[in-house]
Amino acid sequence: MEEQNTSQEMDSLATQVVPSTSNKGKRKSNPQGKSSKQPAAKQKRVSTPGKNSEAMILPDIKAIMEEVTARLQVQNELSAFLKKKITELDKDKRVQIGVFGETGAGKSSLINAIIDEENLLPSSDECTSACTSVIIKVEASVDDKYQALIEFLKTEEWNDELWYLLQSAGDKNNEETADDDDDDDDDDDSNDYIENKLSALYGEEWKKNSFKDLTEKKCFSDIHELLKSGTKTFTCKTAMDLSGKLTPYTMNSPLPSQSKTRKGKRYYWPIVKCVTVKVPNKDLLQHVTLVDLPGSGDCNKSRDEMWKRIVGDCCVVWIVTEIKRAASKETAWKILSRVSRFIGNGGECQLICFICSKSDTTGISHGRLPGEVHKLIVNRNTQAKEQVKQKIKNKKKPFSDNCFEVFTVSSREFLQKEHLDPEETEIPKLQRLLKNLNNLHSETKNYVSGAFTILSLIQDAKHKKAGDKNENVCAELKNTLGCKYEQIKKEIEEVYKTFEKCLSKGVENSKKEDENKLKKLLDKEDGRGFHRTLKSVVEGGGVHKTRKEINFNVELASCLTNSIDEKFSKIFPCASWSDTIRINPAVTYKPFNGSISAFSLGTDLLTTEYKDLKLQLDFLKMEEEKIKEKLNETIRIEKKMIYNSLLETIETKMKECYEVHSLTAPGSADSQLPPPAPLPSH
Repeated sequence: MEEQNTSQEMDSLATQVVPSTSNKGKRKSNPQGKSSKQPAAKQKRVSTPGKNSEAMILPDIKAIMEEVTARLQVQNELSAFLKKKITELDKDKRVQIGVFGETGAGKSSLINAIIDEENLLPSSDECTSACTSVIIKVEASVDDKYQALIEFLKTEEWNDELWYLLQSAGDKNNEETADDDDDDDDDDDSNDYIENKLSALYGEEWKKNSFKDLTEKKCFSDIHELLKSGTKTFTCKTAMDLSGKLTPYTMNSPLPSQSKTRKGKRYYWPIVKCVTVKVPNKDLLQHVTLVDLPGSGDCNKSRDEMWKRIVGDCCVVWIVTEIKRAASKETAWKILSRVSRFIGNGGECQLICFICSKSDTTGISHGRLPGEVHKLIVNRNTQAKEQVKQKIKNKKKPFSDNCFEVFTVSSREFLQKEHLDPEETEIPKLQRLLKNLNNLHSETKNYVSGAFTILSLIQDAKHKKAGDKNENVCAELKNTLGCKYEQIKKEIEEVYKTFEKCLSKGVENSKKEDENKLKKLLDKEDGRGFHRTLKSVVEGGGVHKTRKEINFNVELASCLTNSIDEKFSKIFPCASWSDTIRINPAVTYKPFNGSISAFSLGTDLLTTEYKDLKLQLDFLKMEEEKIKEKLNETIRIEKKMIYNSLLETIETKMKECYEVHSLTAPGSADSQLPPPAPLPSH
C-alpha cells in the first residue's frame, strides 16, 4: 500500500513539476502536463551534455531546478526528499594548495606568474624583507575588482603575545652579561625575530615603555582600533594598487618605491592573523585557493592554530627552494620535516611538489651565445631534478614515492622569454595542475549530472507501474545492505583492535624514553644556554620558537604517534595520483582497507534484470556514491582529529605543569626538568 501511494505521488509530481525548457515560441509551460511534446523537449535539454558545453548550460539547468522546486507544493515526504536533493546539488567545493619556502625563494613571484598577475604579491626581487608570520590566501573574486580582507588578532590574543615577547626580550638583555661567551645562534635568531616584530609595530617605543604603557589605548590608538575592529577590507581596480595598500600589513619594511612615503610609519603585520586576496577573472582559482604559508607555526596561539588547520586541509603542498644547491640546502628539507605530521597522517595531502625556483640563474651566462645559455640552463635543471629526486628517495618520510613531483621553474623567464620557451619554465605544468584540480571539483559537472538524474527519475514516474517487481527489488536491496553492513562493521572492529595494541606499546615506550628525550633535546655540546632555553620552553607552553624549534610536547607524543604511524597511513591513506600533471586518480580514498569503497548495492546487476526500473536504480546508485563520498569526507576529517588528538592531549596534560614551573622561574642552578604529566590512556 505504501509503495502504491509513493507511485501515485511520483506520478502526480511528474505531471506538475517538470517545466518546459524551450525559450522559443509563445506557448507557456503547462502545469497539468497536457502537452505531449513537453517531456520530449525536457529530455532533449537535460541529456548528458558534452564537456565543453557544461559551463554554458549551468545557468539554464539551475533555472530549471528552481522552477521544479517552486512546483513541489505537495507537503509530503517525497516532496521534502526531492527538495533536499535539489538543494544538495548546489555546493561549491574548494581545494587548498599550501605554498612553503624560505625568504627569497621566490614564492610570491611563482604565485604571480602562475595566475598571470605580475604585480599582485610583492616579491623578494623588489625588497629584502618578506612577510614573517602572515598567512596569505589567494583565490578568485566574484566581481571585476581586486579585493583583500585582513583579519587581525583579538585584543586579548595580542596582549598575551606582547607580554611574552617583552618578557623574552627583557630576559635576553638581562642575561647578556652573564652569557657573553654563549654563542647560541638559535637564541640570537629568536631574539632578532622578537625585536623585529616589536620594532615594526612600535618603533623604538617598545624599549622605553612598559607592557601597561604599550597597551594603553591613548598611546597607540591606531593599533587598538585595528585589534578592536577585527577586520579591514581593501577594494582596488588594479593589482598594483592593492599590493601597495597591503604593504604595511604583510611586509617588514617598505618596497624601494615606497621607502620615502612609508619611512617612519608603522607596520601592522605582527597583529595580522590572515590576509585573503581575491583576484578577478581567474578560472584557475575557481575551485582552488593558493595559500602562502610560513614554514612553521607561530608563538601566538591563535595564529598557530590557524596555521595547523590550513596546513592540515591542504590536498597539495608546494615547497619552494632556489635551484642552487636545492638538494643539499637544508631549509626546504627542514620545512618538509616540520609540516610532515600535519600534512601526512594528521592531514590529507595527496601530492608534494618540490619546486626548484630561479632555474634561469646560472651565474656564467655573461658573454655566452643564447644557444649556449639555453643548453647550460636545461642541463643544470635536469641535473638538479635528479639530485632532488634521489634525496627524496633516500630521506625517511611518511609518504610514498608517488606522492612527490619535482619541478624546475623560472618565473622571470616565463614572463620575459629570453632564454627558455614557456613550457621549459614549467610554469605551464603547474597551471595544468591547477586546471585539473578545478576539473575534479567542477560544480558544473556535478550539478548537471545530479540534476539530470533527478529530472529523469521524476519524468519516468509517468511510465512506472507498481507491482511485484518493486517488492522483489526492495527485498534484494535490503538483503545486500545487511550483508555489506556486517562486512564493514567487522573491518572497523579489527582496526580498533590493531590501534589498541599499537598504542599500548607506545605508552610503554613513553614511560621508558620520555625523560631522556627531553634532556637530549636541551643538551648542548658546550652546556651553555641550557637554563635560558629551558625557561623559554616552559614559558612557551613547551615550545621554544627558534630556527631549530624545540617542542617538548611533540617529543612526549612521539612514542605514541610512532607506534601507529605505519598502520594509520595504511588504514587511512591519502588518495594518490598516477599522473600528477593530468591528475588521473590511480587510487581513490579507501579508508578501512577499502571496505567502504567496495560497498555496493549491486544496482548495475539489478538493472540488467529489471530494465523498466533502470532510472530508479540509477538514482539509487547516484545516492549510494554520494553517501560514500560524504562518509569518506567525514572519515577524512575525523581521522585528522584522532591523530592530532595525541599531541593535543599531551599539550593539555602538560599545560598545568608548565604554568607551575613558569612561576618558579626555572633558570637557577638547582632547577630541575618539569616532570612529565601522566600520559593519556589510549
